[in-house]
Amino acid sequence: MSPRTLLFPMAVGGLGTAQVESLRSLVERISLAHHRTTRQLLSYLFRSSSDGMSASAPSEITRTWCVHTDSELGRVLIHRLQVATGQALATTTLARFGGPLSLSNVIHLKKSGKVRYCPICLENDLLEQEIPYGRLLWELRGVSCCPLHGVQLHSSTGCGGVGGKRIALQSRPRAIGVCPDCGSVGRRCETPILIKAGSVDLAIAHSISKVLALSEEECELVTGPAVREGIKAVVDCRFEGNTIAAARAAGIGRGSICTWLKKHTSVGLAPLVQLSIAGGADLSAMLVGRFVSADVHATAVELKNRLGRTYLRSSATADEMRQHLSNALECDEAPSFKRAASALGVSTEALRAAAPVLAKALAAKHRVQREIRSGDAYSHALSVYMQARSALLSRGKAVNQKSLQLHSGLKASLGRHGPRYRAMHDVLSDPARFELPS
Repeated sequence: MSPRTLLFPMAVGGLGTAQVESLRSLVERISLAHHRTTRQLLSYLFRSSSDGMSASAPSEITRTWCVHTDSELGRVLIHRLQVATGQALATTTLARFGGPLSLSNVIHLKKSGKVRYCPICLENDLLEQEIPYGRLLWELRGVSCCPLHGVQLHSSTGCGGVGGKRIALQSRPRAIGVCPDCGSVGRRCETPILIKAGSVDLAIAHSISKVLALSEEECELVTGPAVREGIKAVVDCRFEGNTIAAARAAGIGRGSICTWLKKHTSVGLAPLVQLSIAGGADLSAMLVGRFVSADVHATAVELKNRLGRTYLRSSATADEMRQHLSNALECDEAPSFKRAASALGVSTEALRAAAPVLAKALAAKHRVQREIRSGDAYSHALSVYMQARSALLSRGKAVNQKSLQLHSGLKASLGRHGPRYRAMHDVLSDPARFELPS
């Protein structure tokens, strides 16, 4: 008879493959199985242990889910979950590569709470199990498509159900494969448009997915000296030993590769992906010190735009900057000036100096569009809150901030005075202004 565990030992999805489940998704599915919110489950998990970890740990984890670095909190979380479920969870994060690789800034964060997923993967999961699971690959920065089905990842835009009842805020499920508004398993309430992924996006996704598919035994071969040996092999085979040429082709700093080879420092995952694709090499083989040719190709600008954090100062001329701003102005949804500069790979100061008039026009157009979106959000929230107010009054219940949000299912951020907050404040302070004449 197997020993009892604190939590249900739910099997990790895609274990041993590139489609391995993320730790966040696993925790959310376990929470649903225990009829608890994610924070309640983590609070119980940390409270039931006796190693003195801070009581604020659950809120720190659920705020960003940055459990991939070699931090004390991440290590403790994985250890406690492994003990509580009785199964190995090392492959659900990137922490297994935390020694030779730098894992800072590896997560694709969405402050709005939206999630990214492959619609085809979720649909296929429904045929095999009750609740679809979220892949670790979907949460990584630079990955924008599903390498298995060749389509762009879909960012959830909210429930697509029309006229359906919304789940109360305190009862909403938190799982990537479930709509939090209506509870639709597989997010079938949404209608994502399948967009074919580009060759560069697929190359990045395939490269990272092979790393995720490495077994625990293979991960033990990924050491600092092995990574440096793999980098040297790529530079020697593809760039005749010229580290500067290799750095330029990969879209990274010209002295980066030389620094990696001479100093015993951790190397970021993103620049390694850039170097492997620029050199036509298999990233998983490079991490263990070998060079294996791969049929991939991308320019430095393409790689830098998707993965890079630095920009190539000399990659764009003044004429190219002016043309880039002109194209941005013609877009229906004008990007912010900062985003336009980042997309071209130049600093905001350089872009503004090259075309001050166009820069000012772009900033003004983006500001107007932002005000229009804010007005639309205010009008929608006002209508929803007024309907909730009428329903509460008809039932003889109190109308306040909490009851309005719970009944309408529309949460307003009280920390900042956004359109939802302003709409709720107006409904509570002067509802007569917005009531329709009978």
